[in-house]
Amino acid sequence: LAERLPDNAVVLNNLAWFYYEAGDPRALRYAERAHDKAPDNPEVADTLGWILVQRNEALRGLEFLEKAANKLPDQPSVRYHLAAAYAKLGRKDAARQELQKLADVSAFPEQEEARKLLESLGQ
Repeated sequence: LAERLPDNAVVLNNLAWFYYEAGDPRALRYAERAHDKAPDNPEVADTLGWILVQRNEALRGLEFLEKAANKLPDQPSVRYHLAAAYAKLGRKDAARQELQKLADVSAFPEQEEARKLLESLGQ
């Protein structure tokens, strides 16, 4: 599909996420290509930022995650990704603030991880 639609940011972003979940290092390449094609797309920014955080490039990923969170303030997965980036960078207060915004969200994919991260940050 990426060969037939090489400039489609949604396809590239979905491939990046697929490769990320499979543990394939090609994830970053596809996420960067998606971002090159759609630099203002918050879902693309979230994918790229999260992949960077998971590659221990939290400072670089933070820029993309903050951009995504500003454009998608009610998206709990984006908020969790941003909180995790803050936590990796030692910015515990900022991480806690993001996680507390998720307290009233009934269900999202990373809910358990968010709860554990908040517990690990303490008060």
